[in-house]
Amino acid sequence: MSFSSKEISALLSETGYTADVAAFSCTTSTNDIARSLVKKTNFPVIVVADQQTKGKGSHGRTFFSPGDTGFYMTFSVPEADPAVQMTLAAGVASVQAIYEVYCRKVWIKWINDLIYDGGKVSGILCERMSDGTVLVGIGINIMMPKEGFPSDIADTASVLGADPRPVNRLAVSIYTHFMDLIEHRDRILPMYRENCITLGKKIRFTYEGEEQYGLASDVDEDGLLIIVQDGISRKFSSGEISVRAI
Repeated sequence: MSFSSKEISALLSETGYTADVAAFSCTTSTNDIARSLVKKTNFPVIVVADQQTKGKGSHGRTFFSPGDTGFYMTFSVPEADPAVQMTLAAGVASVQAIYEVYCRKVWIKWINDLIYDGGKVSGILCERMSDGTVLVGIGINIMMPKEGFPSDIADTASVLGADPRPVNRLAVSIYTHFMDLIEHRDRILPMYRENCITLGKKIRFTYEGEEQYGLASDVDEDGLLIIVQDGISRKFSSGEISVRAI
């Protein structure tokens, strides 16, 4: 598996969108590289890598990023509208692109995990810079690592089990679906709800150190999860709770 900035740029030119593309066989973190590139150009940037040595996950966690088996991408959204939920859009765009390229149906677990074959196959991390640019980072497990997953994620991780060769097409597909969504923002929330496997399920979650139970009934326009407990609806952010299905 190998990314090609030349191929991505050529494919991107056919879509009407433009971006500066940088491809690496190995880098620290595509989010970090994108952050440094954004400071040097007025154009959107797309950074892809076959491997990350310091991949970033949500809440300060690391994202396991071995070589030759995964897909690691970050793109920038200059002057991003704070009213647009970038994480929701990135989730929907990834679902669309994976189906388009691989014919694999993945689901979104609130708020930023993609689920396939019962396990987490992808994670999304959005970071806002001081100038208003948002970095959208996406990692996808394409194939099983030769030595398997680390013990701390072995029971929860999954892979697409797909041909790794179309990764350049996948990168362009994710980017173009995302850009289309933020240009038609009214589509984001309905499509997120349609593809969110968490909704309608009884869940357990940890809030302020206490394990609680409820029904995940909806996601609002701010990306907050609405949980019904004893007939009362409460809203929670992803920073407040960790959700698991019962």
